[in-house]
Amino acid sequence: MPRVGWQIDTFGSSTTMNYLHAKGSYNSVVLNRMDFSEQKYRNQTRSRDFLWRGYHDYFPPNESQILCHVSPRHYNTPASFGANPHDDRIFAWEVSNETAASIGTRAIIDDMTRMSAIYPTNDILVFLGNDFQWVNNV
Repeated sequence: MPRVGWQIDTFGSSTTMNYLHAKGSYNSVVLNRMDFSEQKYRNQTRSRDFLWRGYHDYFPPNESQILCHVSPRHYNTPASFGANPHDDRIFAWEVSNETAASIGTRAIIDDMTRMSAIYPTNDILVFLGNDFQWVNNV
């Protein structure tokens, strides 16, 4: 049974969505969209992971709260991974020698370091893919 919900491409969430997730036995949810001013605030306060609570006049807090993670890049693979929709490799940069591999690895580390600066823990959720990416893989 799934324990994590994913609101992949919603353009907003109602005040009851967290209640429905919580009542549906989910323990967390991943969002990809959030108001830009809210994103800016959460980036500055390292609070892109938070406890989403329902509207308390309707639902008791313990029945409507759920752990929420907001993706920093919608559902895109980080550019540092070199992903290309015309190439079925996940790490698609040309690695012809040790220097090229080192540069690609450094770019990924730098990208993950930037992502870690906006989250409250050491855990980062990284998506691999995008719309119709790697469609030829089995």
